[in-house]
Amino acid sequence: MPWTVVTRISTSSTTKSTSTCSLFVMVALKSRLGWKHAHCVCFQPNSCFKSKHPFSVSVSVSVPSIQVLSVKDGTEQTIAALPREPVLSMRYSLDDSILAIRRSKRSLALHNREVGASAYTLNVKNKIAELRSFFWVANDEILLVTSLSVELYRVNARRRTTKQLKSYNVSVSWYQYSPSTKVLLTASSLQPNIINSFQLTRSTIVKIPRVDVVLPHLGGQSKALKEQDVCMIRVYGRLYMAVTKNNPKGYAGPAAEIHLYLVTKEGVLPAHSLELEVNGRFLLNTIDNLVLVHHQTTKCTYAFDVEAQLTRRRSMTPSGADFFRHDIVFKAGLTIANEGEEEEIEGTYAASWLAFPTNVIIDPRAGSLWQIKLDPQRIIGYTADTAHLIELLLRRKGGQEAILDALRAECEKRTAESLACMAIVFDSLHRVEQQVKSKSVDTRRFNYQTIDQKLMYHEIFQPLSDATSDEPNSGFLMKLAVEYIRSLTACGVAVQHFIYELVINTLVSQQKEYQLHQFLQYHVLDDSKPVACLLLSLQSTYPPAFQLALDMFKRLGQSQDEIFDVLLSTGQVLPALRYMRSMDPEVAATIPARRFLEAARAASDDMLFYNVYMFYINRNIAARGSPDFLPMDQCGEFVKHFDVTFS
Repeated sequence: MPWTVVTRISTSSTTKSTSTCSLFVMVALKSRLGWKHAHCVCFQPNSCFKSKHPFSVSVSVSVPSIQVLSVKDGTEQTIAALPREPVLSMRYSLDDSILAIRRSKRSLALHNREVGASAYTLNVKNKIAELRSFFWVANDEILLVTSLSVELYRVNARRRTTKQLKSYNVSVSWYQYSPSTKVLLTASSLQPNIINSFQLTRSTIVKIPRVDVVLPHLGGQSKALKEQDVCMIRVYGRLYMAVTKNNPKGYAGPAAEIHLYLVTKEGVLPAHSLELEVNGRFLLNTIDNLVLVHHQTTKCTYAFDVEAQLTRRRSMTPSGADFFRHDIVFKAGLTIANEGEEEEIEGTYAASWLAFPTNVIIDPRAGSLWQIKLDPQRIIGYTADTAHLIELLLRRKGGQEAILDALRAECEKRTAESLACMAIVFDSLHRVEQQVKSKSVDTRRFNYQTIDQKLMYHEIFQPLSDATSDEPNSGFLMKLAVEYIRSLTACGVAVQHFIYELVINTLVSQQKEYQLHQFLQYHVLDDSKPVACLLLSLQSTYPPAFQLALDMFKRLGQSQDEIFDVLLSTGQVLPALRYMRSMDPEVAATIPARRFLEAARAASDDMLFYNVYMFYINRNIAARGSPDFLPMDQCGEFVKHFDVTFS
């Protein structure tokens, strides 16, 4: 499986099953609080899911004590004491200094963390309103959601007093809250399809323009939006309201869709539609910016990537707003892993499951909590389309090795279809690389993977070149390299010289010098010093390469001294002499002989030194009638070296 459900913690052994268990499960289902900052969620009698400290569950084992059971090491500790009264829900403040406990529909009991501190009460202002829930939005600020209002209070723990800061009168049928972004969604009691949104900031509430959610018509009537069909998720740093537009089980019409509405301070707008294959009950999680949709009946999890371009298409709402429709990128079942071992357990995709953002699943009936993990290496076996697979892996943590494995497997096919697929893959690779280089994405928050040219050369091109070295007529490597250069250029990424050298060496090995000439003539290969030097080294097998190299040097704007420096530093002594002979004689006479003689001696090639030395002897005779060098030439040491070597 590409993912496993790990970190299971069971609390059923310490919690007694009573007839009130279902009631508190329903409270948990209605809460749907976030994972990062949701400080308490009841999911068993007198118990809570606390996530300020990662992976901890608070369970009331015996009244009046509350005990914390750590998921990491299984240790327990007592953290508070309670009166012997029923508890509907409880949450700690963000700094754990105040415990808020709801025992009735009209008030909250606030307990300071200090031992022996007496409780103080926060009452709902409206006498006919019922307290639905509450959330801590700051260390000393708490939000109350009632049936008729949304109220923000400041809590003074030292004086044990509360003060109302802001309130909005709005009827509330149900609600959703995102602790990480401090956004509250409420559905109207009279019109449940109208969603009111509120942004909680320091000491105030900002109302966001409302949105009317349109659901499919069944039997000529519009469906009412239900709480279980709505949740809030965060992917790629953006907050979305996810609305499941579902149909009854066995419905013969279209399958269900999950519409993602982008929530901003300016409003709530449709952004994406996730198209499913089935209808029924769904749960949503997010992991590594993937949206996971769990389907109970088929026991299958569907994955969507809202940033994937290959699996989306543009569409338009009836009101004219643009949004994207997304296909499933892959699907698989969940596997339970306990202590590093995977096993299938009874109750997978149970009807009692609750999903909490980001990647937490709780089974209140079994008294268990799991965290979903994603293994990028296993995704390879769940999608046959390499282009879709790599685009998916480019945004997943630890996906680089899996990307390289997928690239190798695709290149091994060496078919026209694989070449077309690799062209799409290269565009995806370089598009992400350009985003990372331009810093248009936050690589510290999102797990973008890059495959740079050096890694591509050593891991893909070089092994493929070695594998096809005994197939001189195979043109797959050449076509692949040209596609790679095309993609780099189209995405505005500078091509490294070793990629050009791969193309040149491959063309020469296949005796396609005419094609090399065309590539240079039409600038498929960009001008650079390393490429020009490589062309100079090919003059013995392809004589026109010498002139091509000189022309490239001139296009690069190199001075004559720089050209000589490049030629001599790379051991191209004889080409340097030929280039000098092609120059104006008066200009050539100004070039010191010492530079050439020194390079020839450094090459440790006696015949090369002999030829260069005799060239200058003949030049001296032609110019002055004497073979001797002038004192200003400073060539005495080379004369001695010649005499010793060839005496």
